[in-house]
Amino acid sequence: NKKLIFDAVAGEMKKRGFMSKQEADLIIKIQGGTSREAENRPRNYYYDPYSWNSGVYGYPYYWSRDPWLYDDISKKMTSIIIDIIDGETKKLLWEGVGTGILGDKPDEVNIRIKQAVNDIFIQFPVPVTASQ
Repeated sequence: NKKLIFDAVAGEMKKRGFMSKQEADLIIKIQGGTSREAENRPRNYYYDPYSWNSGVYGYPYYWSRDPWLYDDISKKMTSIIIDIIDGETKKLLWEGVGTGILGDKPDEVNIRIKQAVNDIFIQFPVPVTASQ
């Protein structure tokens, strides 16, 4: 995903008339990470004396913490932080932050990364040039 993020940031900067070179006036620092928000939600089982999971004629522990009684609704939240730094003074000029869920499928991740970087750069003070 790192290459996808770098390519998306380079594309956004190019749209705004910037070009990449070794002795640059601006330095772009990209940071990010993923955190997992774990959450289990109990399934909606209602007591039924004739049901196999309710305790009278079948499985006696319908109230227990068995994993099949809970749905895993965990999410992976990904954050991207883009810093634009003055190459000469090394001072921060601009910072953009985006947070969201990327998904599991590679095609979905690619699209969401590009969209996230685009959403971050909406706040960037240099507009897209007309030639792009």
